[in-house]
Amino acid sequence: MRVLFIVAVLVLLAGTLVGELIVQDPGYVLINYRQTTVETSIWGLALITIVGFLLLHFGLRLLSYLAGRRGKLVRWNRNRGRDRANRNTERGLIALAAGEWSKAQRLLSGAADKSDLALVNYLGAAEAAQELNHPETSDELLQAALRTHPKAEVAIGLAQAQNHISRHQLENALALLMRLRRKSPRHTKVLRLLVETYQRLQDWGSLADLLPDVRRYRALPENQLEALERTTHLSRLESALSKLDEGSSSADKALALSQVWNALPKHLSSDATLGARYAALLCEAGATEQAEKLLRAQLKKQWSPELVQLLGKLPTGDSQRQLKQAKSWLDNHPDDATLLLTLGRLAMRNRDWELARGYFEKSLAQQPSQEAFNELSRLLVHLEDVEGYQRLVAENVDHLARELPPLPLPLRESAPAPESDPTAKAETQESERGA
Repeated sequence: MRVLFIVAVLVLLAGTLVGELIVQDPGYVLINYRQTTVETSIWGLALITIVGFLLLHFGLRLLSYLAGRRGKLVRWNRNRGRDRANRNTERGLIALAAGEWSKAQRLLSGAADKSDLALVNYLGAAEAAQELNHPETSDELLQAALRTHPKAEVAIGLAQAQNHISRHQLENALALLMRLRRKSPRHTKVLRLLVETYQRLQDWGSLADLLPDVRRYRALPENQLEALERTTHLSRLESALSKLDEGSSSADKALALSQVWNALPKHLSSDATLGARYAALLCEAGATEQAEKLLRAQLKKQWSPELVQLLGKLPTGDSQRQLKQAKSWLDNHPDDATLLLTLGRLAMRNRDWELARGYFEKSLAQQPSQEAFNELSRLLVHLEDVEGYQRLVAENVDHLARELPPLPLPLRESAPAPESDPTAKAETQESERGA
């Protein structure tokens, strides 16, 4: 209050002083411009100037205020639209995750222009359109995404490639993925889609060339990659003969197979499954000696019952030398049922029937198998050993019939049914009643 009072006193004193000056000498001002003349005192001009300045100042302030309010209104309206678009984006993504394709496409595509995540909107809407079987709409949305986000070419290209694969447009997918690989050679998703495309096209050669990069950049888990490598090179072996003419010689067939085999990665050269199939294909091509050499070399590197079994099925070769070689393996593998089966087959090639019979019986004793049972039963039939054949069937039928359904069977005097079997127990009681 004291300050306000002092200010009021100062204003009154200033007004009194100015009034006194005006009374003593008001002054004279004349302004003449063209046909207009303005006459006033100097104090009137000062007043007009002050009032004009104040009016101009407050007018500019008013315009600035109105302009600011308009900008705030525009920003508010823009933010309001963006907030709505972001909410619709969130709802659209939820619908996409829930498999509500129509709702997801409508929400995501409608909010794409104003959303902070426009690329996500376009990609999600394109996926929903693809699921709705609207390929043209999906392609249009992806093209719109590329126009608005040209730097996201790889992400958008991956979505396009997945669409091509799902539509079985494998050549288009391959061309697009090859372009993306040149742009981003280490991209694991690009590599995985290339793997899938080559598998669908059954282009095993190109897939084999791609696998080193898949391993280098860890595009697939190790166990899955190992299975893929084995399948790829196995398929290359299988298709090697199909590319030859029907009248090709055994030498040409063996050469085609060996080219594929020699191109195997080093860590697969001792794979038992691949080695066994390669040897079997060599036999089919008529290169039995080459198949035998391969099997012996593979078995020196790593013991494999699968390879041992195949050795016993070779149609030709030095059977005596083969039998001698197989006998030497018994020192390290005396209880190997597959080796015993192979020894029995080699003994039969040497026409040593009793030796073959002994090996077959030992194989069955170690591990009952249908092959050993069939070989021994065939031998006994040709030896006309009826008693031995009957004993063989009686001893092994239970082991070799495990896949049969459990059904009631007649009692055998040599093997009475156990008390725990309700069916057998009932039959026993019925027999006793009849007696």
